[in-house]
Amino acid sequence: PDGASDAVKEHRDRVLEFLVKAKDKDKAIRRPALTFLATLDDPRIGTFLVKRTQRDVPSAQRHEAIFTMGVRANAKVLARLHELLKARDLQTRVHAAVAIGKIGMADSISHLEKGLKREKQDRVRSHLLRALVATKLRKRVGDVSPDATLKALTGGKSALQNEIMGDVSEE
Repeated sequence: PDGASDAVKEHRDRVLEFLVKAKDKDKAIRRPALTFLATLDDPRIGTFLVKRTQRDVPSAQRHEAIFTMGVRANAKVLARLHELLKARDLQTRVHAAVAIGKIGMADSISHLEKGLKREKQDRVRSHLLRALVATKLRKRVGDVSPDATLKALTGGKSALQNEIMGDVSEE
């Protein structure tokens, strides 16, 4: 019993140490800490990342937190990413679309579709579209080449092509 409680305390302390490092002003300290935290299953990490996406956080750190959220797929983080698709800042919307695409959960499809209808900036629209296509095809966003045709991505399945084209053209 004592060994188990010591291991839990050690884990808790280690997570806390990296949460502190993930707020450091020096990106050489901050980025490896975020990378490490993204690999752990601890509810404090999702809460931390959501807080780091607030407007009062410097933009570079906010974008790093959003990027890290793309690695941590859970409902709380996903809900915040959906909200960030409406952010004023173009870069924040881009990072949110990329992160949502990395997570690839079907719950995001309607948010991506609404984002496409609302978005005016081509750069953001292209990321939203890649995330939407990847999610609908159940592929990793990195596997959806921006140069590939929809026919190639869907393997020639016309019903799926028509569904995606319908979503995009509804705007």
